[in-house]
Amino acid sequence: MLVNGAVGYLTKDDASQYLLSAVQEVAAGRRGWISPKVAQMFDLPAHPTGKDTIPALTRLEMSVFGLLAEGKADLEIGLELNIAVLLLRETIHSIYRKLGVKSTLGAVLRGIQEGIL
Repeated sequence: MLVNGAVGYLTKDDASQYLLSAVQEVAAGRRGWISPKVAQMFDLPAHPTGKDTIPALTRLEMSVFGLLAEGKADLEIGLELNIAVLLLRETIHSIYRKLGVKSTLGAVLRGIQEGIL
């Protein structure tokens, strides 16, 4: 999703209701447009809350987060960053905790929404 330059996420079910406003907001420069249905599914705020409201991610967390967003598996990330699986899992859980999410998809969506990714 991010590799192709996406700046938002809209489901087919929401397209008829939100497509125009999503395109207008993105055209006006808003990044991180997430459909309300997706935000609700992942317990995300309906609109960005601002990077300042999220605890800062460490350099390692940002590296791991970027690779997660690219769709890389834990083993690939561990090998690429030369870190142990236990450290990787702790780092991923720290990212989830800071972003207030429970899954990688939720984290990536929140990262897009807040302009972190």
